[in-house]
Amino acid sequence: MHIRTPFLGDCARLHVMGLMPGMCVRGVGFCSVCQGFERCVHALKACMVHAARNRPRCGVCGHKLVKNGKTSAGRTRWRCRACGASRVINRPDATRRAQASLFVSWLVAGVCVKQLAMPTTSFARKVSWCWQVDPPQPLITGEIYDQIIIDGIYLSHHWCLLIATNGSHVIGWQWCDRESVAAWQALLSRFPAPTVVITDGGPGALKAIRQCWPATGVQRCLFHVWLNTKTDLTGHPKTPAGKALLRLGGNLAAINTLDEAATWATQLNN
Repeated sequence: MHIRTPFLGDCARLHVMGLMPGMCVRGVGFCSVCQGFERCVHALKACMVHAARNRPRCGVCGHKLVKNGKTSAGRTRWRCRACGASRVINRPDATRRAQASLFVSWLVAGVCVKQLAMPTTSFARKVSWCWQVDPPQPLITGEIYDQIIIDGIYLSHHWCLLIATNGSHVIGWQWCDRESVAAWQALLSRFPAPTVVITDGGPGALKAIRQCWPATGVQRCLFHVWLNTKTDLTGHPKTPAGKALLRLGGNLAAINTLDEAATWATQLNN
């Protein structure tokens, strides 16, 4: 098993796909993978150079510089009153801060590159470092959840992301190359055993659940049950029994109460 290191770009791509609910990214649901995208933004800010005090000194005589207008490019010009030397000061911290702000505006606020008044290639070059920021995992609180929902998704370049949510927000994730037992164990072992875990029924996840949370009840994801039913019966079964089973499978997602579940079970057994 390959345990992979996540980058902000990978999370951002998932956010744009709407896989992680929480905030709104470019018009779709965004991730709580990091307890909301704010944690990803904080990771960006942590990568910025700390701002130096804006009191530069002359590189010739060492005296303090004073502002002396702006250049034709709009940058602040500084001048030494002691020796008359003039210079323009580069601020890596300000540059990074501005680039991160552009990136977040594009990703979160839905600002298109045209609105940023720069060529697409220039924008991509300026924010390229932002895609490599390592977002922090959500804090592990030790809380015992009534339910934990787990699932995995395969992405390009042989990436697989395992996600755990408590139903309201993502509580953790694990990058790997496939849904192996070891990868699921790396994720599940971080949390106390919940009352129930909801899964699609993959063999790697089920074995990891038995090893990490032996006393936890397992609930099959109803959506995946419906997908499996549709795969077995096809979308257009020919027999009356097949049509009835397909209809019952489609009704699974509409069950919200114990009474509805009992009614569905009665229909299945009749």
